[in-house]
Amino acid sequence: MSSLTYGVVLQGTLGEFTRYDAKYELLSRLIGRPSVAGVVVAVPSLDYDENAKKQIESYGASVFVGDDYNVALRVLAAHRSAGFERQEMVVRICSSWNLIDMDLVDRMVSDAFVTPCHYLFVPKDFDYTAVADIASPEALENIATMADTAPEVARARFNPWSYLEAFAENYDTRVFDAVPMYSADIIEERLGKTRKIYDENEFFGRDYSGSRYEGI
Repeated sequence: MSSLTYGVVLQGTLGEFTRYDAKYELLSRLIGRPSVAGVVVAVPSLDYDENAKKQIESYGASVFVGDDYNVALRVLAAHRSAGFERQEMVVRICSSWNLIDMDLVDRMVSDAFVTPCHYLFVPKDFDYTAVADIASPEALENIATMADTAPEVARARFNPWSYLEAFAENYDTRVFDAVPMYSADIIEERLGKTRKIYDENEFFGRDYSGSRYEGI
């Protein structure tokens, strides 16, 4: 595990970094992680804040401004712009995921590098905000370039990871079962003052009537 290194795409908006100092705490954790070779913050043009951009860059991370609603395209482009092209999988973390367990993320990334797939995800009864979304560049590009204008396709482009899980039969996906059990005390400690921080996904319509996304 000590030789494992990978780049991380941190998704959020610059305005969120201005409003919530805890997002910088997460950024600092990632930058200081021996296994994390680099961090690029993938943001939309919406909620733009130049001061936040400069502060993020002062931590040693880069900032990529991409498509506002095609998050699959934005994250993939940020991954490539940061020089992570040779990395087998795209590792994405939302800036609001304050339960993140980097030991678990390391194990998942290591597993995905050994046995690549289109999407590696955790069991449905495990809190996904404790881990990273780990998907292949090919899968993200497939979703990012969908040409259909149907609401379900717009939803897929905005949250490609939910799409990959919902339509797992169309992709090479795997469930990472080796997840821990957290005590209530550990969860409370990790939540702390960041309990009510939300990322941009929380404000986007999640379900479409009659679609297979309902309930995801």
